[in-house]
Amino acid sequence: MKLAAAALLSAAAALLLAAAHADDDATLKTVMALKKCATDRGLSREVLASACEGRLPDNLEAYKCYTQCVQQEVGMMDQSGKIDPEKAARSLVDPKQQQRMRDIATKCPGDDTTDLCAKAFSVDRCYVKEDKDMYTRNCNTLVQTVS
Repeated sequence: MKLAAAALLSAAAALLLAAAHADDDATLKTVMALKKCATDRGLSREVLASACEGRLPDNLEAYKCYTQCVQQEVGMMDQSGKIDPEKAARSLVDPKQQQRMRDIATKCPGDDTTDLCAKAFSVDRCYVKEDKDMYTRNCNTLVQTVS
């Protein structure tokens, strides 16, 4: 009986460690995506920080394609433009917000267009509409990682 309890406790601890590691991996993947996509689109941290606050950049097309790049890099948007709510939830910094993000991602599949930059941007704007405070907090936190 003691052996079974110890095994169960060990298994539970392993699952908790694996879950924590998965969250760390998702956060790292998101940070790397932000840096790559900002560099690829020529967007500075200042421009991205302004966008977090609702002030979209003059080069809106570059920003739209930045949102597409990030969404695809973190796996929340596939190559055809389909949004995966589970992967969207895991891309957040705060694990406590994951269920809310799943709900939002389900409501925000993007416009029905073949232009993936425009679709990703519509997904991004829908997230803002659904929960502006959560979007702004997470956006500002993540943008601070962009150099």
